[in-house]
Amino acid sequence: MSQSTTTEARELALKFVYQCDTEKLYYFSEAHFSSFITFQNPSNDAKKIAKNICEGLFDKLEQIDIILNQHSKKWTVERMPVTDRAVLRIAVHELISMKTPVSVVLNEAIELAKKFGSENSGKFVNGLLDPISQTLRA
Repeated sequence: MSQSTTTEARELALKFVYQCDTEKLYYFSEAHFSSFITFQNPSNDAKKIAKNICEGLFDKLEQIDIILNQHSKKWTVERMPVTDRAVLRIAVHELISMKTPVSVVLNEAIELAKKFGSENSGKFVNGLLDPISQTLRA
């Protein structure tokens, strides 16, 4: 897979996870994903990767949120901005479930946060993911 395909897939996953969070849907729904994806027009490879990310994320959502809460000093997961929370959940899922290099996970998460979040999202995501990545991949 090319870097642009995986970047596209992460963006799709972010949009889907964000949508699910705002709709209070905290499990993976094939029908929901299929409906979502019809309006996105992704490449087949990006669609497969995004689906894999989303399914895995929702399978491990409780574990991911525990990790985020353990490492966050001032914010509980519930209080985090929705976009930042979605970016962080995707990144933590990749760190615990995939073989993506840590530097790629961190860089992609920071770029997603900068692109879709607030002006402080990149710093917030980096500040939380750096110690998480060191703990999880130690």
